[in-house]
Amino acid sequence: VDGVVDTKWNDETATLLGIETEGKSSSGTSFKTLWDNKYLYVLVDVVDKELNNASENPWEQDSIEIFIDQNNEKSTSYQQDDAQYRVSYTNFVTFNGGDQDGFKSAVSLTEQGYMVEVAVPISYIEMKPGQVIGFDVQINNADSSGSRVGVRNWANSTNLGYQDTSDFGLLKFD
Repeated sequence: VDGVVDTKWNDETATLLGIETEGKSSSGTSFKTLWDNKYLYVLVDVVDKELNNASENPWEQDSIEIFIDQNNEKSTSYQQDDAQYRVSYTNFVTFNGGDQDGFKSAVSLTEQGYMVEVAVPISYIEMKPGQVIGFDVQINNADSSGSRVGVRNWANSTNLGYQDTSDFGLLKFD
């Protein structure tokens, strides 16, 4: 995890974040995933020409969020296997549950915005082909004043992923 697109990512298909959950954000943000026996790797390429981290609230800064429900129970409140990982465009990391010590992230600025590469530790399930977990990716879009003006997701349209896993999408390990 170094914030550089390594060749191993070239064979993976990018998936667009198409759900404008709240306000406005630029279209075109996408993510890719890889996995091994300990980690889920996520590469998020964010389209955002105006980056801001002035807000004291990390969710109001330009950032990405990764939501994980390892046992895919779709619970309406977080359980021990559920987690929210937030990484700003400056690589400031905040957590809601999850393995904070094992989490890794790196960020690089791009011509269109920024790219975030993360390694999310998976420890409550066995990582194997065919395994399905609850999953979502979100971006938070701040304007020049530091206010969050948009949220865009891949799967969840409720904007409640920080407390409720029932609307996460499904990620299958192939």
